[in-house]
Amino acid sequence: MPRNPNTNKSGLKPPFQKGQSGNSNGRPKSRVPDELKIILGKNKAKKFYKLNECEINDWENAILTMSTNSLKNIAGWENASAYAKGLAIGILFDMKNGNTKTIDKLRERQFGKTVQKIELTGADGRPFNPEPLTIEIIDNRDKVIGNAENSNNNNIQ
Repeated sequence: MPRNPNTNKSGLKPPFQKGQSGNSNGRPKSRVPDELKIILGKNKAKKFYKLNECEINDWENAILTMSTNSLKNIAGWENASAYAKGLAIGILFDMKNGNTKTIDKLRERQFGKTVQKIELTGADGRPFNPEPLTIEIIDNRDKVIGNAENSNNNNIQ
């Protein structure tokens, strides 16, 4: 097949010159460090770091095994991370109200959901043996559907 000599290639060229960046301003600067300096002060903001996944897992595993007194200590500890403090307060709050939601969610996050087995039984605990579908049942269903369509057509007329 011959090529079309009248093709327009002007829209296929990049909008910037060769050797020049397409994003001259670069990636937008995060405002978090500036806000941390305002909230924490310059010295503490420099020491700021984020929890990585291993640290989060370590906190969760530790908190799952702590006594109520240890949880109260973490909840009242001034230098505790917000994550650890939040977990401790959440568990203590749930314990006070008779809930286990926070502990259940932590356990599922660390160890996965527990397997739930469901057993189906027939009447009076006998084995469940569903009736197999037969051609007769399917044919009867077709007749029922056909009769319903005929009756709808009769009602329309």
